[in-house]
Amino acid sequence: MNWYDQEKRLISNAKYKSTLMEDGKRFSAQSTIVVNPKKSMHNWTYTCEVWNEAQMHARHARARIEVKYPPSVSIVPLKPAVPKEGEKVGYQCMASANPPPYADKYQWYLDDRPAQGQFGFYFEVSNVTRKYQNRQLKCSVQNDLGKADGVTTIEVQCKCLLFLFLSNKA
Repeated sequence: MNWYDQEKRLISNAKYKSTLMEDGKRFSAQSTIVVNPKKSMHNWTYTCEVWNEAQMHARHARARIEVKYPPSVSIVPLKPAVPKEGEKVGYQCMASANPPPYADKYQWYLDDRPAQGQFGFYFEVSNVTRKYQNRQLKCSVQNDLGKADGVTTIEVQCKCLLFLFLSNKA
């Protein structure tokens, strides 16, 4: 019996046990592996390959591992990443979690205060002004295993106002 991981690498620490059956002629075999799951291993498939002298070819059994983990969150600016005053700007809250985050547990904050009228994984300002410049935008996400935040700073290209004072002092 051999175990292979998803990338077809042989797992060397498998435990093997063989037991003589009641008829005294046949054996029952059992093989076990212990896996220390990591987030990156979610949905990996492990394959157990078995064979014996009576069979012409090996048989395979597969097991899929499901790794549960709390959210990790990032905020992605949508185009334009740095809007000009008066333009529409949007941000998407990207969350990776298993189980998936609750749809109603995406919360947006501007400078640590709840952002009014913003729900779900998308944040939008239809007419951005300089009052948003350098404000902290936070998306908070939750699932059964925990809560996490993604944070970014809003940048706005402000319209320049140039005042020119001419003096006619002689």
